[in-house]
Amino acid sequence: MLKSGVLKDNVTVTPKDRAAPADAAFRCGVGETVNLALTGEAEFVDAETWTIAAGGGTITPNAGVKGAATYVCPDVPDGVANLEVTLAYGRLVRVRFTVVPPDSGDLVKVSDIHKWSNASPDLNKPNAGFFGRHILKPADVSFTGILLREGPAQAAADGVFGLQQDDMHPWSDNWIPAQGGYTANGTIFGYDEVCTPADTDYHFPAGREGDLVGTFHWPIKWYYMLRPGDPAQTGRYFATVHHKAWAYGDGRVCVSKGTPYHWTHLGDPMVYAHPLVPGLNLRGQWVYVP
Repeated sequence: MLKSGVLKDNVTVTPKDRAAPADAAFRCGVGETVNLALTGEAEFVDAETWTIAAGGGTITPNAGVKGAATYVCPDVPDGVANLEVTLAYGRLVRVRFTVVPPDSGDLVKVSDIHKWSNASPDLNKPNAGFFGRHILKPADVSFTGILLREGPAQAAADGVFGLQQDDMHPWSDNWIPAQGGYTANGTIFGYDEVCTPADTDYHFPAGREGDLVGTFHWPIKWYYMLRPGDPAQTGRYFATVHHKAWAYGDGRVCVSKGTPYHWTHLGDPMVYAHPLVPGLNLRGQWVYVP
């Protein structure tokens, strides 16, 4: 099994987005880019070009540096990619990567919370929300070489959210790149504005908080695809992320998506801070950074 760092065969593997783990079997995320190099004596450095023996992916020789190349891992979830290079004196060197897909998705809250429709005449609608960013794991590999998209989901709703029963969560308009890059906690993608259902047809003036009861749930499927992607393709399903809302009968409303959540109360003052454009209202849309 290939080890990170300088190997006994003088092969150095350097991930593009992260530090190579010391003394660990080398794993790559689908679509991850790694740099290959031969070091040491002349017979190691003066080698032919790397080739893909099995498993797929793409490999590009580094111009002017024999034995050096850039490799992009294939979309072979839980598969293996094998590469090899012939050294100047004829010896064959092989390296082996374990290629893993994203196995979970979540959000990280990144901005001040906000709540919808708290200005007249909608001050007493049960609404709450926050901004988050999508994060993919496992965190020991990078997924900057893939695109993310949310798929359809059918709502289950009752009480004050009952108008949204069976509402369909649409496909997101575009495939989203890893705009936040690789971090020690996972690979960060786009922004998401999460809120309680927007069309709740109830108002709750003072004294009627006890009528504010209901639940909402969207089990949203997440998909990925290797860059540059094809807008006409569905991609590969890998996780379900749950968008939920609750109204508790005491004036409190909660919304969550994945791990992050936010509580608010009828009549709370407006709090709205867009993480990219202050004051911009992009209700229910994803935000992209070129």
